[in-house]
Amino acid sequence: MKKTILFLILSTVMLTFSSCHSREESTTDALFAVVVDGKYGYIDQKGNIVIEPQFDWADDFYEGFAQVCVNDLYGFIDKSGKMVVEPQYGMARNFSEGLAAVQVKDSSNAGVSKWGFIDTTGKMVIAPQFYDVSDFSEGLAQVRMGDKNPGKCGYIDKKGAIVISPLYDMAEDFVEGLAYVTIDESNRFIDSTGKTVFELYYKEYDINADEVGEKNGFNAGANNYSEGLSAVWVNTDNIDGEWGFVDKTGKFVIEPQFFDAGDFSEGLARITNDGCVDGMSGYIDKTGKTKIEQKYYGAEDFSEGLAAVENKDNKWGYIDPNGKMVIKPQFDQAGCFSNGLALVMIGEKYAYIDKKGTIVFEFSDVLDRESRY
Repeated sequence: MKKTILFLILSTVMLTFSSCHSREESTTDALFAVVVDGKYGYIDQKGNIVIEPQFDWADDFYEGFAQVCVNDLYGFIDKSGKMVVEPQYGMARNFSEGLAAVQVKDSSNAGVSKWGFIDTTGKMVIAPQFYDVSDFSEGLAQVRMGDKNPGKCGYIDKKGAIVISPLYDMAEDFVEGLAYVTIDESNRFIDSTGKTVFELYYKEYDINADEVGEKNGFNAGANNYSEGLSAVWVNTDNIDGEWGFVDKTGKFVIEPQFFDAGDFSEGLARITNDGCVDGMSGYIDKTGKTKIEQKYYGAEDFSEGLAAVENKDNKWGYIDPNGKMVIKPQFDQAGCFSNGLALVMIGEKYAYIDKKGTIVFEFSDVLDRESRY
């Protein structure tokens, strides 16, 4: 999942490395993108090339399909490497809940491209009509109206019908039944009917308050929900503000006290105190209790039982949920495990490693994982 961040926070991992929440669900036939001689192809979990490098760019597989780019046009392949949707779109998003967003130039409005949605056969099922869109999540997709000057955001269903009116300045995906939105400089969470569940307003956080606070003109920021909790930034008496965690009613279950906080993943959340220069990272549980000591110079979310952490020598390794170092620090960058492999950087080379730290495939070209849209 992408974080909704309204304020500058610590970032330690290069865009080359995928988010811990971005790849396809666990599958025994998982494929992994690699770059050889400037072309993208795919390997299996053992490091064997199964789709020859041939694309100008390629993303991970989602729901059995991966978007690829050929001559600046985007299409989709299946896991056999067959082109199931020919490259024809200016931009595209990955398949989610059976549909993928694609961008098409509007012939009736020169210079303006609109987003619509195709199914897995390539059929356009929701006509291109939106300035921007998100993936479908929990049956709804966020859409932004307008042409060159973008309008407000709302939500559509899989038939393309608007089910939540375009009222919002910003809107995120629905996750665990709620979506984070902003309207008229107010930040809030809404449910799938568009009803406001709670608003985020703070001036001075009161540790004795049960709810998120009274409206007084000072906004807070939040991440999407993960494992029942949302990381929320509040304007405390700390000049940088602080992060805590709220439940789905907006009640704080872990008080604001952290300089930075990640999402809960596998029961633990990464937290950092004392600023981006001197701060050290560790992990807490859902009661706010420290489970892994704050002693790392960088840390990522847990995924498949392991989390990447950085030591004082700026080398990354992997720990288990007990804080035991199971893959010693030796990498210059380290991503999250997905389907048994993780992408790491060693010097100027990239590699996929398994959970023993063994390299299964190494390559020199940069694997571009920066968002194409």
